[in-house]
Amino acid sequence: MRPSAGRPGHIACAGGAPSMRRRVPTTPAAPSRPSSQAPAPAPAPSSPSRPRVDGRLFVRGIAVLLVSQGFTWLSAAVITVTLPHYLGSANLGRYAFAVALFGLTELAADLGIGTYLNRQVARDPSATPRLFTAALVSRLALGLLAAGVLYVGSHLWSVEPMLQLTMDILCVNVVADTLAIAGVVLNGLFQIKWIAAAQASSKLVVAVLVVLALRAGYGPPGVALASLGGALVCHAINCSVLLRQVRPAFTIDLRLCRELVVGGLPFFMMAATVILYSQIDTVMLAAMTTPSVVGWYNAALRIISIPGFVPVIVMSVVFPALAAAGASARAGGFARQAIQAVLVANVPIGVGMILLPDRLTELFRYPADFVHSWPLIALLAAGMPLIGVVMVIGAVLVARDRQRAWTGVGIAAAVLNPLVNLFAIPYTQSAFGNGAIGAAAVTTLTELFMLVMGLRLLPAGTLDRSVLISAGRVLLACVPLALVAWLTRHQPLVVPVVLGAAVYATTALLTRAVTVGDLRAIVQHLVQRRSEPAAAA
Repeated sequence: MRPSAGRPGHIACAGGAPSMRRRVPTTPAAPSRPSSQAPAPAPAPSSPSRPRVDGRLFVRGIAVLLVSQGFTWLSAAVITVTLPHYLGSANLGRYAFAVALFGLTELAADLGIGTYLNRQVARDPSATPRLFTAALVSRLALGLLAAGVLYVGSHLWSVEPMLQLTMDILCVNVVADTLAIAGVVLNGLFQIKWIAAAQASSKLVVAVLVVLALRAGYGPPGVALASLGGALVCHAINCSVLLRQVRPAFTIDLRLCRELVVGGLPFFMMAATVILYSQIDTVMLAAMTTPSVVGWYNAALRIISIPGFVPVIVMSVVFPALAAAGASARAGGFARQAIQAVLVANVPIGVGMILLPDRLTELFRYPADFVHSWPLIALLAAGMPLIGVVMVIGAVLVARDRQRAWTGVGIAAAVLNPLVNLFAIPYTQSAFGNGAIGAAAVTTLTELFMLVMGLRLLPAGTLDRSVLISAGRVLLACVPLALVAWLTRHQPLVVPVVLGAAVYATTALLTRAVTVGDLRAIVQHLVQRRSEPAAAA
């Protein structure tokens, strides 16, 4: 599981560009001045107002994304089952390699603009029309350049025809993802329900197209084409929703384009380090082992990613909330709530996956050689809660403008990960015939390193003893869960899952990892209707 896209970097206005925190002038109220005065300025492009950021918005946003998660689960399950079955470990490894290169190209095409735009829209919604137009122009230019480099480079490299066609389709996807700017703006405006609808629709389309492509024998190129189709559906929904709320500026402000690119560079540096250490292991495995080993590793990552929705959902809501809250006391409260939500959900899931990796590959009916994915699932599952907490810490540091120090941590992780893998992959390949064991272990250790360093960077008072106490209570509640899962591991998978969930729900209440008051507040936020108008936080 690598939900790195949710990990924001840090930003800084630079180069003397005009500050994007300045509000776009809006039409004033009827003046009480004499008529001889200058007339009011022409109306600016329509701009949405900022909703009030509170617990209700936080809970309802997460709830909406959880509802859409059912469709994402269905899609992920279909893809997780079909890819290894139809492609086999070798072709799955080749496809994973192409996707890793695609991820690096996407990073270069975005250049940090998306995360910077998200934060600026959350802080100043009135600037949305100008920001949206400038971001589209900047992202399109960068996307064409990055896709061109990947296309030319892959053809000069003279890869095998099937892999070449796959990468050509992914080049088109890089350019099409320019429209992802619409989803970024909606996220900054807290329009979570539309983002959830777009994501759910996209996932269903991808699942259907993947099955059709694989059954027709199109292999990795067919999967890449299915991914492109799903992306276009997602972008179309987000664009149609956004254009009903925001009238873009129809003039291109080159100075603002420059500000977006320059302002996004610190985000790019942070994202580059995250993408590098989250994708470099796949590239290193491809260079140092066999395609089958890469396939085993990719299969484990896909299984881990199925329950990895919690930190992604939490980050979709908490990042714009933290950006709007800034350095206020509410920011610390949002951070603590987000970490508690990640721990309560992801720790028990991680425990179950560590204990039952064989049952998961059996559930998805993987071919026999995917038995080598079992230790990889267990090692990666241990890092699931760490990833979520690190994502929240990164969001807090972005809101507090601590980008330089956090980027330094990311650079250190990006250097540490491949350096250790230089020894870990060959050693585990020689000792166990599975170099991915080393890559999985190093991935989790890298997340631990990021967590420790991130905690050291947090401003004083952001987190307190309550977070440590909550973590201890969650771990204590997972002890009976682990015992039940182990004792029933030979039963049909539904038995340890259902019994473990029931035991964990009970012990979580007994240990006060979750309180009755927490549940009552969640229900209240979900059912109550706000009578007062939305106000700026």
